[in-house]
Amino acid sequence: MRFSIVSILCASFFTATIVQAAETPFADKIGGIVKSYNRASDKIATGGNISLSRLNRLKDIGFQTIIDFRLAREGAGQEAQAAKRAGFNYIHIPIDKGAPSQEAVTAFMKAMKDPKRGTVLLHCNTGSRTGMMYAIYLAKEGVPVQLAIDAGKAAGMLDSQAASVRKRAGKRRGLLN
Repeated sequence: MRFSIVSILCASFFTATIVQAAETPFADKIGGIVKSYNRASDKIATGGNISLSRLNRLKDIGFQTIIDFRLAREGAGQEAQAAKRAGFNYIHIPIDKGAPSQEAVTAFMKAMKDPKRGTVLLHCNTGSRTGMMYAIYLAKEGVPVQLAIDAGKAAGMLDSQAASVRKRAGKRRGLLN
């Protein structure tokens, strides 16, 4: 079967468009919707509070999943309802200030490994718990712990949370761990 150049170019264009739409947007596309927004990778973004009135915009620019680390008293219930109405896969993993429980880490790792999660926004109020959980995720995925901590700090983690990352990262051998 022969393919024309036009067919190949069209297929390439549509594939590139789909791949591009599925990537985490850069901050210039966010416009203040997410406090302390950080594009951590092509599929993961981190941040603080989300403007609930603009959730549809997050959906329009490619986010598919929201993982919320806030407690119920911080507004997680309202966001859950709004996010589900907007068509997001919404996952609530409440983390109080301090070290996350092993159950929270396990639930988070499961959510991050779900092939259906797509482009994900991780968030809490300020980004500190988000940065900590992102660092734990990276360390558990094989990134050297210090590099994971540095990435967590870039995402909003506090210096005081580094011990929690080391505790939850697990025992691994390596020059940088």
